[in-house]
Amino acid sequence: MRLLACLTLLAGLAVTPAVKADDSSRKIRVVIIDGQNNHNWRATTPWLKKVLEECGKFTVDVSSNLKAGDKPGEVKETVPFPPDLTKYDVLLSNYNGAPWPAEFNKQVEGLVSAGKLHLSIVHAANNSFQGWPEYNLMIGMGWRGSNFGDRLTLDSEGKEVRVEKGKGPVPATDGSTPSWSPSATPTTPSPGACRRSGCTPRTSCTTACAGRSST
Repeated sequence: MRLLACLTLLAGLAVTPAVKADDSSRKIRVVIIDGQNNHNWRATTPWLKKVLEECGKFTVDVSSNLKAGDKPGEVKETVPFPPDLTKYDVLLSNYNGAPWPAEFNKQVEGLVSAGKLHLSIVHAANNSFQGWPEYNLMIGMGWRGSNFGDRLTLDSEGKEVRVEKGKGPVPATDGSTPSWSPSATPTTPSPGACRRSGCTPRTSCTTACAGRSST
C-alpha cells in the first residue's frame, strides 16, 4: 500500500512539466489540505505524510481548514490555511467540507491550468465542491447525485456500464460495484484532462490531475 501511494502520485506528476518526477536535484513539494471530512482525516493525513516522505521523493506540509472551535489534527507542525500554493508542486486534498475561499479556488484553477501545480485527491475528496465547476473538471469524476450527470459502474464481469442521468445507480442485486457519477463527460474531456485511477470494491479511489489545460 505504501509503494502504491507513492507510485500513484508520481505517475500523475511524470507526465507534466511543472516538476519532473525523475529530477533528483530536489524533492517534490506537497501540501495536504485537511481539517474537514466525513472520514477520519486525523488518522489518514499523518499516514499520507509519512508514506510520501518515506519514499524519499517528497517534502510534505499540512494545512488544516478546521471548523470553528474544532481541535487540530495529529500533525503538530502545520502551515496556515489557505496555504501559499506557489511554494508547492502538488496539492493533495484529503478534504470534504465547507467551501474554500473564492480567491484560493481561483489560484488553484490558474496554477493547475498553467501546469504549475498538480491536484491529487484522496477518497472522500471527490464528494466535495459540487458547485465548483472547475473542480468538477479537474477531478474528472465525482460522487454526485443522480441528476448531476451520467453514472459509471462495473458489471459482474468488470465491464463498464453507463447509467443515464436521472436514473440513479444500478441496483446492487445485479452484482455490480457502487456507481460513480462523472463530473466531466468522459467522451468530451478537456485537453490534458484528469485521469481516474482504477477502482475495485476493496480499494479506495484516488484521482490525480496533472496540469489540465483550460477549454
